[in-house]
Amino acid sequence: MSLKKILLLIGSFLLFIQCNTSKKEPVASTETAIIVEEYNNLITTDLDNYWNAYDMYIKDTANAYSIFKTHYFDKATSGLKAYFQKKIGSIEAFIEGQKRRAKLYKAIKANTYSIDAQKKRIVQSMKAFKKMYPDLTFPSVYFMIGNFTSAGTISEEGLLIGIDQIAKSDHVPVNELSFGQKNNFKNIDELPHIVIHELVHFQQKIDTNETRLLYPAIGEGMADFLAELFSGKHSNRHLESFTQGREREIWEKFKKEMLQTQTIRNWLANASTATEEWPADLGYWVGYRICKAYYEEQEDKKEAIRYMLNLPGADIEKFLAESKFEQKIDQ
Repeated sequence: MSLKKILLLIGSFLLFIQCNTSKKEPVASTETAIIVEEYNNLITTDLDNYWNAYDMYIKDTANAYSIFKTHYFDKATSGLKAYFQKKIGSIEAFIEGQKRRAKLYKAIKANTYSIDAQKKRIVQSMKAFKKMYPDLTFPSVYFMIGNFTSAGTISEEGLLIGIDQIAKSDHVPVNELSFGQKNNFKNIDELPHIVIHELVHFQQKIDTNETRLLYPAIGEGMADFLAELFSGKHSNRHLESFTQGREREIWEKFKKEMLQTQTIRNWLANASTATEEWPADLGYWVGYRICKAYYEEQEDKKEAIRYMLNLPGADIEKFLAESKFEQKIDQ
């Protein structure tokens, strides 16, 4: 069964598998080291084009479609073209998002341009990753304004970062966002963690025949764990406060569903149904804890990372057992 068909079966909500639909050609390590060092693969062309179009749009909202089409999407990099197909879908939907979150977009411009100040941290994190995983390849990283559907995804073009979802600060209004969107709206200083999270997905070898909940939960949790390992933190720390004192309760619920396929939306990519009593993406937290526990159990840390990134679907129950996570959860 193809990955596309699998995604249709689970409702296309699984970012972990969605992010790995295309074959990725490795880039020579010596070449990419130079590119990363010079920041040339951190591409903000689409961001420049968006803000140029946005300024025109504010002065002439009646011609929103032609403005954004001509000055943003027609000038799109290959990264934005891929992101458009995966996460935006239509110019009409994009414009509706602009109208629905008008106050937010008006407030985030300066924050989106703080990418330049973050580049050094991003590159340092990439180098730390490369040191522990020599097979790491460095794709291009494209920054763009999306439609609040994804802060990050990947394609064969590289890492695709929806910077409008990573532009939060005290002066940015959030009253136009739903509960789930508010939880998924990240502070701008979390950008390096999100880039490394997506870089992990770019390296992962995906078993497209494995669709049980445990597998994508481990995949997303792995991206958070390695992002923390190499960039200092991960971007789902808000889940830590919710789960504190509820670890056993959450684990027991997850364990009952982890070998099923129809339960994925209870745990992953479920911002649309999130509530204070059950926030989105708790599967990330479970997977993170499993991967961290596994890593701590292994003497050879480089080999542990290599194995995780190439984890066969058939090994997920073995991986869980070797992590000793369940024995540690109450400690």
